Amino acid sequence: MSRGPVAVLGAGTMGAGIAAVLAAHGHDVRLYSRTASTLEAARELVVAHDADAGERLTTTTDLDEAARGAALVIESVAEDLALKREIFARIEPLVADDAVLTTNTSSVRITEIAEALADPTRLIGLHWFNPPTVMPLIEIVRGERTSDAAVATAQRLCAEIGRESIVVDRDVPGFVVNRLQYALLREAIALVEGGIATVADVDRAVSTTLAPRWSSLGPLGLMDLAGLDVVKKVSAIVMSDLDAAGRGAPHRRRSRGRGPSRREERSGLLPLVAGRRRPGPRRPRRSRAPRHGAEAMSGVRERIDGTVATLTIDRAHKRNALDAETLGALVAALRRLDDDASVRAIVIAGDERAFAAGADLGDLGSAGAVELYRSGFSEHWDAVAAIRTPLVAAVRGYALGGGLELALACDVVVIADDAVLGFPEVRLGILPGAGGTQRLLRAVGKAVALDLLLTARRIDGAEAARLGIASRVVASAEVEETAHAAAAEIAQGAPVAAAMIKSAVLAGFEMPLGAAVAHERALSALIAASHDRAEGMRAFRARETPTFEGR
Repeated sequence: MSRGPVAVLGAGTMGAGIAAVLAAHGHDVRLYSRTASTLEAARELVVAHDADAGERLTTTTDLDEAARGAALVIESVAEDLALKREIFARIEPLVADDAVLTTNTSSVRITEIAEALADPTRLIGLHWFNPPTVMPLIEIVRGERTSDAAVATAQRLCAEIGRESIVVDRDVPGFVVNRLQYALLREAIALVEGGIATVADVDRAVSTTLAPRWSSLGPLGLMDLAGLDVVKKVSAIVMSDLDAAGRGAPHRRRSRGRGPSRREERSGLLPLVAGRRRPGPRRPRRSRAPRHGAEAMSGVRERIDGTVATLTIDRAHKRNALDAETLGALVAALRRLDDDASVRAIVIAGDERAFAAGADLGDLGSAGAVELYRSGFSEHWDAVAAIRTPLVAAVRGYALGGGLELALACDVVVIADDAVLGFPEVRLGILPGAGGTQRLLRAVGKAVALDLLLTARRIDGAEAARLGIASRVVASAEVEETAHAAAAEIAQGAPVAAAMIKSAVLAGFEMPLGAAVAHERALSALIAASHDRAEGMRAFRARETPTFEGR
């Protein structure tokens, strides 16, 4: 292929993004669309990506003009086999003799498109991912008659524009990435339909565990890391129970004939999967009067002001020490609010005497090792850390042991200057068991963490700020007001962006730098397809306040 003009056919989201990448890397790009308005919007995207790229971009509503003499063609029109065949048959006589023809299809077989060509050997799938300006991978897909030369040209192009590539050697539906994606989606839907987990919990399982693991090492690499003997044993138990297209997993077959369960109906997923309704925007937020003193469950009071919810630990007789019932109520309330699209930030508070003076083990205080392990008591703190909605801790008075662990599990920590913080566990013959050693380590570093944990030394809010435990330190009387003001500031941002920022920061703690940056890059790509991103950009250009919908 000669270094000649590149014709990008189709100027929608994908076509415009592809044109932007190619023009930014020095290619002269001819961008075709049937409508001038689409081309105008595409030019804005190209220039926003790289100001100089606009000089190498020509737009046209004439297909022949775009294709004539092109050294490379990238087709990115609708997923319509007849339309794609029509376009390639028309442009084949117009392009350069050694031009490589590529299609950005994500579902139509390359071989079927190539049937319209006199020379099907030069057609190849070049499957970009949305948004093309961010996503680092391109799938190179062979048709049944694609030449090795066409594959080599596609690989050189990907390397030249800074993209990784994989070669799909057989022309199968979905190629590689979409087959993996839809295999996971199929099982995710089966888990919800079978009443095994809610939509929110399935999404949480992927975003907090699978996503960060897979961003650093793929599934086959992880299999090797776990050990093939372990994988073989687990596979023997799990594989036969997974969902399979056309039959349903065993747990789903058992439930057939009795209609959807209440849990399935509540999930809202069954009608969507069955095609009985189309996905649409979430319902608009309703203005709700604050629920002052409303008790969500034992030991926790709930209040909602607009887009900010407050959960107050209410065990004053125990200095808000956290027992299993109170922790369960707190986690249940957090999960419910996390699924409420109208709640954009959550404040967790105690009272002026104590945020939470530790964990109240009750009967578990004398439990044996196995009983304590099986109780799941410490896992409540992990559930708090897994909440996607930003959490603001309002800390006054004592925050000791489990109370400090709760504060460390939050995202923004507002502490009174005279608050009392510490880990007294070593003086009780135990150690922090709800993430305290690890979250403290990540907040203050090894030397300070060991100092505080081994000596049981107590610190005030001012020292907590110096060490990196506190986000803000104020007088005790100003803590709740400051925490609510911080939550209100957070609530003004885009909810999807806030959740992804949390994921990028928290998952990054568990990863090497390169993997963490890759995770951040993947989230940046995902959010580019969100409604909130489009609304934020629109409002910025119009100099208006954006109205984010959390989708």
